Amino acid sequence: MQGTHYRLDRTILAVCYKDGQQSLVPVPGGAVVELTQSFLDGYRTVDVNWEGKAVIMFAQDVRERASLLMDQGWNESPGNGEGLGSDVSRRAS
Repeated sequence: MQGTHYRLDRTILAVCYKDGQQSLVPVPGGAVVELTQSFLDGYRTVDVNWEGKAVIMFAQDVRERASLLMDQGWNESPGNGEGLGSDVSRRAS
């Protein structure tokens, strides 16, 4: 869901656009990203904000390699290493 924060449990490659060129950027484990568009369903890409940069990640990578953070105090909550799995299906229903 838009505006939701996730802490990466492992490094995820993201696509970044700069000066009309796209490049792959490794977003390190432990980083916090904010979903800025769409849901994490299917195999499509999602837009995220990482350290003030707009990047694109595969929804499946975020589901499998990140932990949903609570709205209150998200920057203080450590990832649990379990990934999103069933949290996404409960949230999306």
